[in-house]
Amino acid sequence: MAKLLLSTLLLALLHLLLGSRSDSLGEFCNFKKKISDKPTMINIGLVLSKLETKAPSNRFATASDGQGKERVYGLLQCRGDISPKDCSSCTSDAAKHVRHLCPDEADARIWFDSCFLRYNTDDFIGELDTRYGIFYWNVENVTEPERFAKELGDLMNNVKAKAVQPGNKGFGSGKIKFTQFVTIYGLVQCTQDLPKLQCAQCLSTAISNFGGGGYCDGKKGCRVLYSSCFVRFEIYPFFLPLSAYTGNEVHASQAVYDNLEEIYWRQRLRARWLKEGDSNTKFFHAIANARRCQNDVSSICFEGVEDNKSDEWEMEFVKHFQKVFAKDLQIKPKFNGLGFKVLPKSVALSLAGMGHQRKKLKGPFLLCQGIKPTVLMDF
Repeated sequence: MAKLLLSTLLLALLHLLLGSRSDSLGEFCNFKKKISDKPTMINIGLVLSKLETKAPSNRFATASDGQGKERVYGLLQCRGDISPKDCSSCTSDAAKHVRHLCPDEADARIWFDSCFLRYNTDDFIGELDTRYGIFYWNVENVTEPERFAKELGDLMNNVKAKAVQPGNKGFGSGKIKFTQFVTIYGLVQCTQDLPKLQCAQCLSTAISNFGGGGYCDGKKGCRVLYSSCFVRFEIYPFFLPLSAYTGNEVHASQAVYDNLEEIYWRQRLRARWLKEGDSNTKFFHAIANARRCQNDVSSICFEGVEDNKSDEWEMEFVKHFQKVFAKDLQIKPKFNGLGFKVLPKSVALSLAGMGHQRKKLKGPFLLCQGIKPTVLMDF
């Protein structure tokens, strides 16, 4: 019974980390590379469909479609520790979100906790790419930074060595005891299109961000996401299988999980100025998701009365802008760069009924309050 309860607890905790986050960790939409024609747009859809079909069985897939400059290349990499079902779910989310976030770009990438997807009209398959990266770090600092850095370095070297071994498909994970109550957990993943040497190079570049005065130096957790690999370490269990953890590890990590929701939203918000212990999860949640509501209109004030019923908004908008933009047509004459004032409407109407006589036109020109024509025009 105790073992069953332990497994249930651990499953719930891992579900919080893996299954409950449908939001992407980040995306890259190359605005310098726009979709130039309809065939390319169609080929992107075909490539994404192929990736959704092929990826789950092997947690990895590449695909291409089209000819010439309209040809599109795609890649999908799931984490090596998740199930085919979870890989399928992540792939579907990634394919849907990337088209929404990068609708006009021919070079697009998106990262989720469990998978990474990209496509491009240039063939990138098998090429090392660390030009663009996303960093997430825990806002908490470790208490013994020098010893922690050494233990972390040993751990990441071990999991990197696992990842490049034949048969591991670029994936490696492991843990190392730091104190009686703290264990460090590490995970790395290369995209499977990379040769062994390029995989090792990518992982070394990513892991180097864990120290050396970088963003992750001295932190309790960090992840670095590149297009060719991603790495992560934490002081709580976050990867599968369940058999990798002991009961003591789960119980020792309980205090960390008690604050995990707070830490997650704090990372999303990147508000590092708030201290641990502040119960601000609702605040973090609202601010971190504020960008989703930037274009949302919750209520409109019409003539001093606030209205939150959208059914009548369309007509009110039309009426408002009709008042703003609808003006009587007035023609302002110009001559040699000089701007003339508009004649009063009554004068303009009287002119419309006049004959074309020179002497009768001279008067209205002189009514323009001191602005005299340089030439008296005949009509």
